[in-house]
Amino acid sequence: MPPDRKATAPLLTVKNLAIDFNTPQGILHAVRDLSLDVYPQQLLALVGESGSGKSVTAHAILRLLPRNGQVTGGDICYKGNSLLAMDEDEMRQLRGKGIAIIFQEPGRSFDPLYPISRVFQETIRAHNSTASKEEIYNQSLALLGEVGIVNPQQRIVNYPHQFSGGQLQRINIALALASDPQLLIADEPTTALDLTIQAEIIALLSRLQLERGLAILFISHDIALVGNIADEIAIMYAGRILEYGSCKTLFQHPHHPYSAALLRSAITIGQHHSRQTLQAIPGTVPDPYHQDSGCPFAPRCPLVEELCRRALPAWQSEKTNHRCRLSGSKV
Repeated sequence: MPPDRKATAPLLTVKNLAIDFNTPQGILHAVRDLSLDVYPQQLLALVGESGSGKSVTAHAILRLLPRNGQVTGGDICYKGNSLLAMDEDEMRQLRGKGIAIIFQEPGRSFDPLYPISRVFQETIRAHNSTASKEEIYNQSLALLGEVGIVNPQQRIVNYPHQFSGGQLQRINIALALASDPQLLIADEPTTALDLTIQAEIIALLSRLQLERGLAILFISHDIALVGNIADEIAIMYAGRILEYGSCKTLFQHPHHPYSAALLRSAITIGQHHSRQTLQAIPGTVPDPYHQDSGCPFAPRCPLVEELCRRALPAWQSEKTNHRCRLSGSKV
């Protein structure tokens, strides 16, 4: 569990973040007024449908947006220092050593022409240029063993195509840990993996969090997947966070209609399909090129009010730090 908020400063603070993309069709508003905190040893899950802006947020934190993307508002701070104010050399030192990231679709993260040993050499030397070949080799084997790769001495000379998707994701995790980061961003780390392998990757990340004292920002479209591992959940929709609070409270009593709809549409692992009815969310996400002034979920919300259409509801907070964007009559 994360330490007491009153006694600990957040490791990562994102405040009022806005991200735009310049496209041939115009300005695409990907993220709007996003704020979140990740504390030491905490696992915060950022959850929402595909296209809600989750991965864009992760890339912005590490300043890895494509050329046509830019942060147009807000700030991102790591240990109190603004990442947006750092020069590229400072960011290069921070990536991997302070904040590391695991990307989705592990098969696309490796060059098929090089063995796994080559990737470890480049990764370790990026933050330890004086490391000897023997030191790199021994550290690589230790990391592979830590993430559950059997016979690391034999597998380290293998090429990417000789590993399964689950094994490649374990190697991705090992590479992310090579420089001993304090914050790990897991961007949809179980995408394209079957349910059994998903469970293994989730268990691995949970174990590493405890053993290494990691803070994790876990990004997923599957709210059921993070239910047993997250300390807090931020529900994201159309570039905005609509609900933010403890995992237990959100699962037992979701406040926002979108959070409740996500839970109703999620599969309960272990329950027979004949005893569970999944409810799809009608409609589609709003056009990111033309955002209305009201709640972005209003066109799909079964509890929509005229007030919701006119203006974005203000944050309604509880004493437990649980907060939600709701109109006054729904509180």
